Amino acid sequence: MLRMLGIALLWTGLLLIPTGCNLYYDVDDLERPDAGPGNGGGGGDVCDPESDEMLCEGSEVDCGPETFTDSCGDERTISCNACDSGFECLAGICECAPPSSAELCSEHHSEACGSLSITDRCDDERTVQCGGCDEDQFCDFDDNRCRDCEVNCDGLCGMVPDGCGGFVDCSASGGVTCDANESCVDFTCQDGDCPGLLESCDAGECGSRPDGCGGIVECDVICAENEVCQQNQCLCVPESDSQLCDDLPEVECGAILATDSCGDEREVECGTCPSGLFCTEDNLCGQDPSLCEGLDLSTNFEHCGVCGNACAIDEVCVDGECETLDCVADQGTLEGTCDPVTPSGCNFDTQRCGVRVENASDPWYFLTTCSTMQPGHALSTPKGESCSGTPDCEQELICLAFEASDPRGTVCMEPCFREDVTSCGADEVCVGQPDSEDVLGLGSVGFCAPTCSPFTPGSCGGGERCVADPGYPSRTCSARFRCMINNTPAGKVAGSPCDRNDLFSDGCPPELTCFPAGEDGADVCVRPCTGSCPGGGACVNGEYPWQAMRYCEF
Repeated sequence: MLRMLGIALLWTGLLLIPTGCNLYYDVDDLERPDAGPGNGGGGGDVCDPESDEMLCEGSEVDCGPETFTDSCGDERTISCNACDSGFECLAGICECAPPSSAELCSEHHSEACGSLSITDRCDDERTVQCGGCDEDQFCDFDDNRCRDCEVNCDGLCGMVPDGCGGFVDCSASGGVTCDANESCVDFTCQDGDCPGLLESCDAGECGSRPDGCGGIVECDVICAENEVCQQNQCLCVPESDSQLCDDLPEVECGAILATDSCGDEREVECGTCPSGLFCTEDNLCGQDPSLCEGLDLSTNFEHCGVCGNACAIDEVCVDGECETLDCVADQGTLEGTCDPVTPSGCNFDTQRCGVRVENASDPWYFLTTCSTMQPGHALSTPKGESCSGTPDCEQELICLAFEASDPRGTVCMEPCFREDVTSCGADEVCVGQPDSEDVLGLGSVGFCAPTCSPFTPGSCGGGERCVADPGYPSRTCSARFRCMINNTPAGKVAGSPCDRNDLFSDGCPPELTCFPAGEDGADVCVRPCTGSCPGGGACVNGEYPWQAMRYCEF
């Protein structure tokens, strides 16, 4: 107590120091104490580093993120100024960015056409192909502009070209008609005969041209399929950017330099990637490595559909993130004398809880019931194996023909409660009857079925296909892929209708899977993909809740 009082008095004494002692200092006149060990957090001068602007101004860097060592010896990565329009940041220096061919053409004129020789903004001499004009226009090669196909016949006679390969008879269309002693020479009436009749076109000319005496002469040159004849010259018309991208099967996205059908190199933009993917240096839609680094995809389900992983059994993939999925299935109530899931309700020393047909009409109606074991029966058939009608499955399994047309007939299956999505194994899902109606009449009871990946060939057995479970959401509480018996009618291709509720009679070929990708979510055959698609199609993500699925858009 006395010690505490002394401390209090000491501080009181400090406060009562006579005013003659100056307790106020100019902070700039003081040196801060060292911030070394054992000095109460002090020791050494505290360094005041330069600002980001000062670091940039004192370097040879014009732009972009760069790493500097400041005056305090610390490394700092900062972003210096952005480049002006028309320039790009290369190794920290703003360099002139050459305009694309399309930009050069549009800078010349909004209706530029033909082969244009021009000096670009980087002072480089360039020759670019600006294409052709609309059907009712022609390319005026004097200034590389598209002009309307029309003729003003005032004061003109004879067949006058309209610039688009056609001719207008001005003598009969508002122009002049020459007298009997006159000739139409170069579209005007002159006395006497026409002195210079053109009998053939010049070498390399196409279409038709005036013969100089009021008529026309046909040229011999026929333009190629990707060319048009304008002003008697074959003008190559390049494909559009989208057409050029479609013709490059190994390109899915981004800006590329490509040689078009006219032999000109063009920079074209081939679009963006679906949500969750990014455009790689190879112009393919791929996984962003930075998103997936360090992820254990067996336990960490971040970035679903991007890093090649799925979500947990009780989650669904939405825009690359796993979200909790609520059970919306209409489960109904379990009817019968026993519970096959728990199991309970039977004397399991001598009985098993199974199902029996209550009404063999359509729809069938089943009830759970206790079946007495046959004396000496092994009761050892494991899950997934064929079984007979007698209860010969292992305990807690049911002998059941669950899926129509299953070549195994009745199979030992593990019952589960559909609202409990975790009631089956790690690689299984509790599914309802694969039909439009709950024909088993088992209410909340489903059966454990293996899940699979549509991207992994052979993840299902022979004669089966990995499909989006048709039972979600009415009969299954998890949007998962599962194996189902599949049969393919002749002539099925990508985009053909199919039926996930009855794949045995309406399935898809081996390389395709039945998926709700058609109009209004209709089932169609699609090709699963993780990158590029055959023929240059786009690899897109499915709609909710199947967004982890990617398929080639047909």
